Amino acid sequence: MESEKRFYLYRERIMIQNDSFPSLIYDPETGHFWWKARGRGLNMSRPAGTLTQNGYIQIFTDGKKHYAHRLAFLFFHGFLPKEEIDHINT
Repeated sequence: MESEKRFYLYRERIMIQNDSFPSLIYDPETGHFWWKARGRGLNMSRPAGTLTQNGYIQIFTDGKKHYAHRLAFLFFHGFLPKEEIDHINT
């Protein structure tokens, strides 16, 4: 899945937006996702997503659940690899 990313200033930081998920923006400095627009049940003051029992952040958008570390890879690199993506929080 190839997609285009754009950089822009939001909350006084450089953020990345990806065409595949227009309702989210990604902050590469913190690793957090934010909702771009207000919506029913969305808390704009906190990062998007929910912590799962296995310790991963999961974001529900476009009718599907997505792991935040996979979305971060997509937003940063512009594609999702077929193999597993794991991560280390620093």
